[in-house]
Amino acid sequence: MPWFAWPPRRDRLSDPEPPPTKAERPGPGSVNGALSDDCAAFLLGTLAEYRVAHNQIVCAWEWMNLLAHGEVEDLRSEVAGVEQHRSPLPSATGAGWRTARSYLASELLDLIERGTSLRELQQQTLVPLELELACDPQATRWRPHQWVLTVESALGASRKATRPPIDRGSRLPP
Repeated sequence: MPWFAWPPRRDRLSDPEPPPTKAERPGPGSVNGALSDDCAAFLLGTLAEYRVAHNQIVCAWEWMNLLAHGEVEDLRSEVAGVEQHRSPLPSATGAGWRTARSYLASELLDLIERGTSLRELQQQTLVPLELELACDPQATRWRPHQWVLTVESALGASRKATRPPIDRGSRLPP
């Protein structure tokens, strides 16, 4: 329809198709179902686990997903579950990545205990870093240690901001 015919006259509009019923909607395993499953995993912070469960390659930014979108309880569970992630085959099972993520979850919990808000950390540091890593083709070939160093560097400003001030007055001679 050309722009000058806008808005369309009612007699030109055909009856739109009714939306699909619940039974007609795509479910798990369909293309749309897989996409919605991907989206749900992303928003819940479980994208890496979703990829591992579906035998897919997991990139650094996807391991970051739990840190950037999870809740405090998710971080605690990650730290508590570190023992079950140890494996003699880290590259095949993602154990090295899980151990790295458990370590970083522990670092985040430490910052939270010092008074930093998890939401603030996520909004100001972790989500922007997650997006940066998702756009960086080099990051797809990273090893866990490279990711840990990058996240620690990004969290450096948060650590400095939450440290208690040093009482320098007590060190000065009378």
